[in-house]
Amino acid sequence: MSKAPDFAAFSRFRDLNIKSLLYYQAQLTTLRKKLHRQEYKDSSNRSDVDADQYAERADILMSSEESAQFELITKMRGLLKEYTCLLPVVAITVLSQLHGYRDLLLCLAGFVAIFALGLIFLTSGTTTRVEIFTATAA
Repeated sequence: MSKAPDFAAFSRFRDLNIKSLLYYQAQLTTLRKKLHRQEYKDSSNRSDVDADQYAERADILMSSEESAQFELITKMRGLLKEYTCLLPVVAITVLSQLHGYRDLLLCLAGFVAIFALGLIFLTSGTTTRVEIFTATAA
């Protein structure tokens, strides 16, 4: 292998990468639900003046020392960072399993379509066709 490094074979752990991605999604979904419950709890808490303003003033949320909401957000940031770093690995693993230009182009077209639809939903349909085309072309 030292004489011909191009022939080195390393396990890709495809199944473990996909499972890891699914576990990240489950963790993030759980944190999202907890965050929504905490946001509702904070917005209806009339005894704590600061908690009542978290939805309108991020500076108050971040400066609060005992904010359960901000603790959840901090946990989510860490998980999102790890999750986002894993996405390209899974995409590369999937693309490396494809053989032939036809399969590769179909897969890429699928990724682009999913991205474009996600962009439409995330922007509540306010994005123009030109903006979507520009984003998918990049």
